[in-house]
Amino acid sequence: MYKTLRLPVLCLALLLGTAWASAQTSSYENDRRQVDSLRRLLEQDLPPAQALQANLKLAGYYIDFSQLDSVQICLDEGFRLNELVKDSIQGFFLTAYQTEIFLYSTLCEQGIQTAMKGLQQAEQLNDEEMIANQYNLLGLLYAEMAQFQQAIGFFELSLNHLPPQSGHDNLTRRYHLLSNLAQCYEELNDIPTAIRYNLSSLREARREKRFRGMSIACWSLGNIYYAQGDYHQAKAYYQQSLRHSESIRDVDVGILVYPRLFHVYEKLKNHAMAQKALQQGIDLAEREIWRIKPNSQKQFYTEVNRIYQQIGDYRNVVAYQQKLDNISQEITRQENKQRLAVLNAFYANEKRMVQMAAQTKEHEIQLQQQRSFLRYAVVFALLAVAALGAIYYAFRQKQRLKNWQLRQQITELEQQQEMSALRAMVEGEEQERMRIARELHDGLTGLLSAARHQVESAFRRLPQTDTLVTSPAAELLDKACGEVRRISHNLMPYALQRHGLATALQEYCANVQQSGLLAIDYQQISWHERLSPSLELWLYRMAQELINNALRHAKATHALVQLSRHGNSIHITVEDDGRGFNFGKINAKSGTGLKSIESRVKYMNGSLSVNSDSRGTSVQIEISLSHVPIELNS
Repeated sequence: MYKTLRLPVLCLALLLGTAWASAQTSSYENDRRQVDSLRRLLEQDLPPAQALQANLKLAGYYIDFSQLDSVQICLDEGFRLNELVKDSIQGFFLTAYQTEIFLYSTLCEQGIQTAMKGLQQAEQLNDEEMIANQYNLLGLLYAEMAQFQQAIGFFELSLNHLPPQSGHDNLTRRYHLLSNLAQCYEELNDIPTAIRYNLSSLREARREKRFRGMSIACWSLGNIYYAQGDYHQAKAYYQQSLRHSESIRDVDVGILVYPRLFHVYEKLKNHAMAQKALQQGIDLAEREIWRIKPNSQKQFYTEVNRIYQQIGDYRNVVAYQQKLDNISQEITRQENKQRLAVLNAFYANEKRMVQMAAQTKEHEIQLQQQRSFLRYAVVFALLAVAALGAIYYAFRQKQRLKNWQLRQQITELEQQQEMSALRAMVEGEEQERMRIARELHDGLTGLLSAARHQVESAFRRLPQTDTLVTSPAAELLDKACGEVRRISHNLMPYALQRHGLATALQEYCANVQQSGLLAIDYQQISWHERLSPSLELWLYRMAQELINNALRHAKATHALVQLSRHGNSIHITVEDDGRGFNFGKINAKSGTGLKSIESRVKYMNGSLSVNSDSRGTSVQIEISLSHVPIELNS
């Protein structure tokens, strides 16, 4: 069916749609008057842009009349005018029209090349509707070559690119694509899919009030149901197709329906209605012969001749066979003539463009010869300047390279100095902590203990009543001793030296929780062996600082402290339910603790992640043992 009814189906693929749109609302005579009006307009001396638009519109009418050689003449003039106008949108439409002419002339190889050129133009214009139009044309070309799977792929691409709302009145529509897909699936004998796409095409055509689209969709559905043996459904769709075609006086589709109705009525044993349908088709064809395209006439008379052979009316068989032979010869002659005219015109246009390019090049050569001496002088001067410039550029590049290398060295030295200063500062802080811790432990703790013993000795010599009065002094001395021990342990935790990071951190969390200021959930995951003392001390100080931040600044009530190890990766996580802060906006004064942690993590080539909002703060530190500086890992 796709082969025998190709021309009516391909009417759905008209690109510029001028004649197609007029077929919905105007008569054949009006279209002819429009053609005459456009031809008279083009006889005038029009500006190039206006003449280009008139040629494109005239080409649309000629396509509807199947006058392909006249279309090609309009296109050749359009290409020439667009060399002056340089309108990329009109250039796309010229290329799209040229593709359609190759399609109708069955010059598929040239059509595919031109369609791909139009696709590139549409992509440069970034117009999805134009891109969809070109994919539709490629699908029609591959369907013309009976490569239906490839055609389906291009039609589906076209559907994917086609926007919901059309921005151009003269490009492919959704119901065109659905009808084309239905034709391909019918050729592949996938009847359920063909029916589904035809019904979708019918719905879309009704929504847009496109009567020819409705007529063709109903006609295709009638053919399918007839082939399936569902003659009542076939009759209903044929009658709908006939009503839609008659509403716009679309004779090309109408005359193809009557022979199909004849076969349906014959299958339903209604011979009177079958003869009536056949006679109505013959009357319509003879009455409107001047409006019917040759291919539609050929298809109609082929069906009529087959019917007369079937019923044994050999007088009419001979008569219509003669008429069919005349039409076929005329179609062949016209197709050969038009195909030759299209190719001649197209390649003449290509030759003209090549000649114009050659003339332009020759003119340029002549101008170059006239200015040869000046050009050589200028070239020599430019070469001299270029040589000096190259020398100067090379010198500048060399200087820039040296400066860049120097800046890199300075940056590396600054980073090394910064890291060295950080390490020296941390080591100095730790040494000072150790000194203060020793002095507190060895000095102040001893003095407080001696004072405690002396107070106790004095208490023993006092009467019982005086002891009750002075005993708070002993309690204060006990608390002072405990506070000194706590400060000493915080400054230099002995558990860190004896038992390692995990035990020291657990003991520190327990001490903070015992103070009643912060509830801490301490978790230790996959921690089985000790690290170097220096690295453990750095990690302990970072965790200690994060806990102190949650206690002092965040005003938190609960905290989670997690220490874990996975292979060579060490993870420290501290989360609290405090008031949060903006890590990106903390300054050097308000965020010295976090800045210190950030510097330490950077020195150890680790990563620091801080997430904080009104619900609390989460800080995650990840250190890879393979990237830690050797002075900390030894």
